[in-house]
Amino acid sequence: MEVNRRSVGGLRRHSGAVTPLRRPNSLPKRPKSEIIESPSSVSTSSKSSAPTQPSPPSKHSTPPPSSEKSSPDDDDEETVELSRLRCTSVRTEETQEKQKEERRKNRCADYPGLAFGSAMFGSDTMMKFNVIKNELHNIMRSQLRRVDGEVSALSQRIKALDVDLEKSEKYIKVATSALVEVVEQEMQENSNYKNEDELSLFDAQMSLLEGKLIEAKVLAAEWKILLVGMLKKEIEKQCGNPNYLKSV
Repeated sequence: MEVNRRSVGGLRRHSGAVTPLRRPNSLPKRPKSEIIESPSSVSTSSKSSAPTQPSPPSKHSTPPPSSEKSSPDDDDEETVELSRLRCTSVRTEETQEKQKEERRKNRCADYPGLAFGSAMFGSDTMMKFNVIKNELHNIMRSQLRRVDGEVSALSQRIKALDVDLEKSEKYIKVATSALVEVVEQEMQENSNYKNEDELSLFDAQMSLLEGKLIEAKVLAAEWKILLVGMLKKEIEKQCGNPNYLKSV
């Protein structure tokens, strides 16, 4: 039993942490003879395992239970089991208290105060978390600024496009009105040109007919003159014949 207790005590010293207490309901039941003998054996084992130089008593350490001043309630199973589970050395308790005080001093202002999260929410880890949080905030702000700039640029481009569309609509209206006027003028000019062409053709035909008529009149006059001359000649020839004069 002493060897097992020493090995358990050594493991507890090496781990540097006090093992949690078990509930008395979960502990196995032992006979009263072993329970009565256990305090003496624990005291002898602690005396044999203790060093020659006595360690200074700590403020937070609890004194070992004395067998002389033991009350009848201390002989219960719960007190005996608790005495067995209590760490025998004082140095481990002192180191644990010092570590706790150092952790409390090293805690940052954002420590939530949870006892189970002391290792997680130390000064180094919280400092890293704060650095990461600041970096994320900076990235988010820069991204938001960039997005705001892009949105403002897009809105300005949309406004410029609206102005250009209005101007283009005005230009299109002016161009269509000008095209309509030009088309109307061309249609009027084409109609006038066609009318003028028709008149010019009629005039040309009339001039040709007039020219032919004049030519016919000239030819008729010439032929009339020729006929008159020929008749005169014939008359002069026949004037010498008296029978012809009688007939005339």
